[in-house]
Amino acid sequence: TRSLVGSEMCIRDRLGVTPDPDMSKLSLSNWASIAEIATSIVVVVSLVVIGVELRQNTSALHNNSWQAVNDKLIDLDIAETARPDLSTLIKIGESTPEELNGDEWWRFSRIAMARLGQIEYALLAVNSGALGDYHWAAVEGYLENTICRPGYRRFWAEFGDVAYHPDFTSYVGDEVLPACESQ
Repeated sequence: TRSLVGSEMCIRDRLGVTPDPDMSKLSLSNWASIAEIATSIVVVVSLVVIGVELRQNTSALHNNSWQAVNDKLIDLDIAETARPDLSTLIKIGESTPEELNGDEWWRFSRIAMARLGQIEYALLAVNSGALGDYHWAAVEGYLENTICRPGYRRFWAEFGDVAYHPDFTSYVGDEVLPACESQ
C-alpha cells in the first residue's frame, strides 16, 4: 500500500474515511468500464451542445437570408419612390402595360425581373433550408400581390419560363397564377 501524504491524509482524517485496500486494486477491465462510461457521458453532452449550436446557427441563417431579401425589396421600392419618372413607369406598367412603348416596356421588364428575382431567391432559400417557412409566408403574400397585376402577368408570360429557376416557375405556374384567376 502507498502511504498518504499531505492534504490527502488530512482530508481522510477529517472525514473519518479509512482507505479500502480493495479499491486500490481495480482490474484493467474495471478501469475500462469506468472510462467507457465517462466517454459516453462526454459524447452525450457534446451532442447536446452541437444540437443547440446547430439550432442557433440555423436561426441566424434564416434571419440573414430574410434580411437580404427584405433589403433588396426595400431598395427597389426606395428607387421607385425616389424617381417620379420611374414611379410613373411602374404604376403604368403594373396596371396597364399595353400603354407602355417598347423602351418603357423594356425598363419595366428589368424592374419586374429584379423584383421577382428576389422572390425567387426567397423560394430557393426555403427549399434549401436557408429561409424558414415563417419568413416565406410574408414573401408569398408579396408575390401573390405582385404577380397578379397585369404588367407582371404579361412579364411572366413573356419571360417567366426562361428567366427563372424551374422550381420557381413551377411554383408560380402551379400555385400562384391559378390563385390570380380566382380573384
